[in-house]
Amino acid sequence: MISKRIIVASIVFVLFHFALVAGNKPLSLSSSSPENGASGISVDAVLELEFSNNVVNLSVQENNKASIVLRDGDGKVLEIEVIFPDDQLEPEKKRMIAVRPVSPLEKGTLYTLEIAPTFQAKNGSSLAEPVELTFTTVK
Repeated sequence: MISKRIIVASIVFVLFHFALVAGNKPLSLSSSSPENGASGISVDAVLELEFSNNVVNLSVQENNKASIVLRDGDGKVLEIEVIFPDDQLEPEKKRMIAVRPVSPLEKGTLYTLEIAPTFQAKNGSSLAEPVELTFTTVK
């Protein structure tokens, strides 16, 4: 017969395992401004991205900065600044980043923001697939 200690230990192990798995939610893009496919966007717009998990922690910042690219309609990579709030000073913003083009965008142009699957959350999860957001600037 199985002892009560083994049963209790097994239950504790299973509950602990489920708690760990539940704590590592897969990473996904929750929202963006502008939204995918938007038009009439200002040429000096700052793109705002919100994710499902903490993506601004120092442990993932450099990796995440390198995982974001903005391309113009010809596929040319544009220089951008990726802005990360401090998750220690502003914990409510730990899932948000901003992307600012270094130079103003061109009027009436289609742009694509690409986020590679190497983009990671503090908990180690990463995007399941690349994310592409397209938008067109005001004419």
